[in-house]
Amino acid sequence: MAKIARVKDLPEWFGLEKYQQTEAFGAAEWLTQLRARKYVHDCFVSFTNAGLDLPYMSELLQAAKTELTLLRESPLGDFSDSTWSQVMGDFSEVPYGNPVRGLTLLDLINQYRADHQDYENGLCPESKKNRWSLIQTTSLKVIPEELISTSVGALMETGEPLLVDMRAPDPVLVEAFVDWLKKARTRQPISSSKRERPAYRDWKGYGLLPYLDLRIWLMETGNRISHHVMAEAVGYCKGGDSFRKTVPKLANDLLFSLAELEAMAAVEATSEKLYS
Repeated sequence: MAKIARVKDLPEWFGLEKYQQTEAFGAAEWLTQLRARKYVHDCFVSFTNAGLDLPYMSELLQAAKTELTLLRESPLGDFSDSTWSQVMGDFSEVPYGNPVRGLTLLDLINQYRADHQDYENGLCPESKKNRWSLIQTTSLKVIPEELISTSVGALMETGEPLLVDMRAPDPVLVEAFVDWLKKARTRQPISSSKRERPAYRDWKGYGLLPYLDLRIWLMETGNRISHHVMAEAVGYCKGGDSFRKTVPKLANDLLFSLAELEAMAAVEATSEKLYS
């Protein structure tokens, strides 16, 4: 454990020139890179909190270390075929999609699998797994009364499936959706509701990816570094005080959830297909 007082004391694998291509990144490219770092970061946090007690923790920790090696060799590389991504395929959330779309059978299947895996790994009560067996019965008497009127959205941790009556005219449907959305947002608000989209065009100037890579390195080694040195290291030109108020909070928000960026990536992908 050491306090890093100069940029030249950072590890040899770190080089700001390796991140120049982020200037041309769209939402999808940012999402790919941030997902890789979020998985590694979350694994270290989980290991710190739970050690190797969970059945799959040892395997994930080893996979995270493999991913770290790839990240440091090529910070902007393609991690789709990496060991970490392959392992995370059994535990990750449903792949991102357009924020307004129809509920699919695959959505339900993936949620079913996720609930069963959570139960097997001791992450949820048995009732969360057993609720799926209720679908197999045709008798309302067997279904607990409190579940009969429960929204399907209560089953889905990342979305709110809707039943749209297509017999109604469009203006009525739009009005009904706006009314539903207002009520739904009271149950599941978002912290950045006033911002139209993630401001990822600014993230290269913030030094977001190099900051995350150094942050993971600090978690791994226990070393410390001041905000002023970190700002210089990642190319943030407004100084350490401004850096402290801006970049760590942005990183914390993204490490907590990439849902907003996932939605933006899906919208951009759809727009590209429409106009290509």
